[in-house]
Amino acid sequence: MLGALAAILPQGLLGGLTVLFLLPTAVSVAHALVAQTLLAITIVVAYAGSREQSRRRADGALAGAGDGNAERRLTRWYWLLLAVAYA
Repeated sequence: MLGALAAILPQGLLGGLTVLFLLPTAVSVAHALVAQTLLAITIVVAYAGSREQSRRRADGALAGAGDGNAERRLTRWYWLLLAVAYA
């Protein structure tokens, strides 16, 4: 949740700079990257608080449910894919 909040501030700042300086490429690209990251963070936060995720954990449908391994694996994959996408 704090990740989404932390991404909103630079997103707004970059959006404002994009408008003030008439769409410079570097600022526009940074604005787009932060937007995509913010969307991904929002999706992860929404799923983490969803009934489906809670039900799957209760049913044991998530591998490693209860010990946090599934969440750690998902987090590692998320950051790996994010790094590859932005490389």
